[in-house]
Amino acid sequence: MKGNVNIERINIAAFGKLEQKEIELSPRVNLLVAPNEGGKSTLSGFIRFALYGFTGKSRGIAENPKKLYMPWSGAAASGALTVKADRRLRIERKVAGTKETVSCTDIATNTDMCYGNIGEELFGVGCEVFEKTLFLSTAEPPKSDDKALAEKLQVLMFSADEQTEGEKAEKLLTKKKNALKGRTAGSGRIYELETEAARLESKLSQEQSNSSELKRAEEEHRKYTEEISVREKEVAEAEAALANYENYEALLLLKEYERLQKEKEEKEAAETVAPTFEEIEKLQGLKRKADGAADALRVRREEYVSISEEEAKSTSVDPSVLKKCKRQSALAKVFFALSLGGIAIFLLLHFALGKGIAATVGAAAFWVLMLLAGVYCSVSLSTALKKTGCKSVKALEAAWEHSKETEESGAQRREAANRVLKAAEAAEEFAKKELFAALSLYGEVKDSQTAINELLREHIASESLKAESKNAKDNLNAFLSRYDVESLKEKAKNAVKPIKEKSQLDIEKKAASQRLSLYKEKLSQTAQRIAALRAVGGNPVATAEALSYTVAEIEKAKHSYNALSIAVEELTAAGNELKESFSPIIAKRAGEYFNTLTDGEHSSMELDTSFAMSCDGDYGQKSGEYLSTGAKDGAYLCLRLALVELLFEGRKVPIVLDDAFARIDTPRTKRMLKMLCESGHQLIISSCSSREERLLKELGQEYSLITL
Repeated sequence: MKGNVNIERINIAAFGKLEQKEIELSPRVNLLVAPNEGGKSTLSGFIRFALYGFTGKSRGIAENPKKLYMPWSGAAASGALTVKADRRLRIERKVAGTKETVSCTDIATNTDMCYGNIGEELFGVGCEVFEKTLFLSTAEPPKSDDKALAEKLQVLMFSADEQTEGEKAEKLLTKKKNALKGRTAGSGRIYELETEAARLESKLSQEQSNSSELKRAEEEHRKYTEEISVREKEVAEAEAALANYENYEALLLLKEYERLQKEKEEKEAAETVAPTFEEIEKLQGLKRKADGAADALRVRREEYVSISEEEAKSTSVDPSVLKKCKRQSALAKVFFALSLGGIAIFLLLHFALGKGIAATVGAAAFWVLMLLAGVYCSVSLSTALKKTGCKSVKALEAAWEHSKETEESGAQRREAANRVLKAAEAAEEFAKKELFAALSLYGEVKDSQTAINELLREHIASESLKAESKNAKDNLNAFLSRYDVESLKEKAKNAVKPIKEKSQLDIEKKAASQRLSLYKEKLSQTAQRIAALRAVGGNPVATAEALSYTVAEIEKAKHSYNALSIAVEELTAAGNELKESFSPIIAKRAGEYFNTLTDGEHSSMELDTSFAMSCDGDYGQKSGEYLSTGAKDGAYLCLRLALVELLFEGRKVPIVLDDAFARIDTPRTKRMLKMLCESGHQLIISSCSSREERLLKELGQEYSLITL
């Protein structure tokens, strides 16, 4: 991230002596005033913890932040920072035993940013450089000669000391490499740590196994104790329920008597009067008779209609058509005969008598005229016959004779069918009247079949009710023959409804008694196992912490080994450029700050390869070790402020100052506060006195006061 960074909020769940603290921070100046052991350093330590986690692995408490700041209550160290950079982030970190969890969430999108090292991602520097530049605490007193800081910043800057030789540095780095991993197998710090880690892993595995087994045994002991209490209660409840069961059976029998008595009364009241089965059979016979008459009437109607249709379909011949056809037939014969005579006359006149042409033409014309007349009469006759459906005049005469006979026979059949139809109608009407007269005795009738069906249903229902009533009486009598009602009433007075059946209660009592004996035996065995496990002893938490420390030391040693390997290769090439580029800039800027701080008493500052300072004075350049304690603290602050400018290239970042002005006099503290406020960085200042608050007020500087 390249932009400014400031901390908006601190949420401490548990850290050292602090619990459930929520603190809002100003983006500029924040002041915490509290007495010694008031939690100031713990708050500062939490900021470092949230950004980088626990980094120190020393066995001593003072040099091991994890041992120093794990909550006094025994809870997990946990909390969160809300940070504003190029986006607003919520950083959450939790350490419980050897397990550490950390997350970084974009508040706007609620997405996990998945940073490997959150502090390094925000500031661009590791934890050690952060502690030497942005985190100034009384827990690590200021130094004017800081070799550790020089090593960490060597990739960014180098002093202008011309006496420093790359070869010397390379030998030093190689020596450190060999100390971490020797040239012979099984030597060096890394091997020793790996051997120790293997031993601790084996020990931890055994202790964790014993601890888990002990927890399981204790949990089993607790469960068996609870089970014994439950089973004893179950046995007592089953015995009480069995003692009550006979009284409850009497109560159930009494309720059964009441139910049978009520059922008998209800069934007697529900009995109804309905037609007998014989009456319904008579009605059904009348219905069948009416249906038969209706069927006969339908048949007679169909016969009458069939005879009428046959009569209508019979062909009748019109006498005038017959007369016309006879006339056309006769004329056709005459005209054809005359046309044959005309041919004979034409031949006689033309060939035999040799008459003139006029006579011949006249004869021919006559022939043609007769022929045409004959053809006309034949065509007219054919057309008339076609309309009648007959092929000849003789067939037409025969059809006329047949139609006269058919008309006489059809009239006789139709008259006979009509008489039969009238008789069927009368019979059907009589049967219907007889049926409806019989049905009307039972109520209004709209449809005979529906009425008969309804009467049949009433009969069936009535018979069923009678049977139910008789059955109810029989059931009540059977009950009274077996039980004395008064005795049942007396016995049922103190009855309580059982939860379960008697057979089930017997089974459960037996099962509960067996389980009770079993759990008592298991409880005794578990108690013996707990005593044996406790005798073994072991502290898996301490072993896990030692293993975690050892594993971290291995990773640190390996990381240092890899870094040293790279440094040896790159040292010579990078050294000269770094020397010429950074050290003069740092010294110049730090000197300007120191000049302001000392009000002109020291106008310049120089640095060597380990950041050892020398300052000008009344007698020329002197080592910073000649300065007073307060002056050295001020010089240290000026140097770190210059480093912040160079490292962060104008970015505004949080600076934590935990009792950093304790050994600096008031005038210089005031000037230092002014320089820090004017730098634009977010300041988190803690003090055990009210001096810093008074000086900020004198400077007219706004600040946010933090309370714990």
